[in-house]
Amino acid sequence: MYQNYITGQTEFVLNYDYNVPSRHIVRMIDAFVDSIPQEVLFDDKVATTGRPLSHPAIMLKILLFAYSRQTYSGRKIELMLEENLPMRWLARDHTYSYHTINNFRQSQHANNLIKRSFV
Repeated sequence: MYQNYITGQTEFVLNYDYNVPSRHIVRMIDAFVDSIPQEVLFDDKVATTGRPLSHPAIMLKILLFAYSRQTYSGRKIELMLEENLPMRWLARDHTYSYHTINNFRQSQHANNLIKRSFV
């Protein structure tokens, strides 16, 4: 028996919200980062030309969850985004390359954001 193959069907989007327990750490990280004021999240010196940057809230959520799992390598964080269901839920099913993750965490804005979030 073959799998059903219909080319004209619209894409079926899975709701990851049902698969993450309500007391999981990703929900706490999500609530914590969402409680940070917008003026703290956004950098004043963002270029108006070129490709839009990744949202700093999602990038911060990704880093905090990866660090809570003792994952510090950009490539391993990228792998977590592909394979780890709670991480996919946290990133809203977006994937980011290790290069994007490393650029964000090495930026001065990320350093200031982490300092201001925990003080």
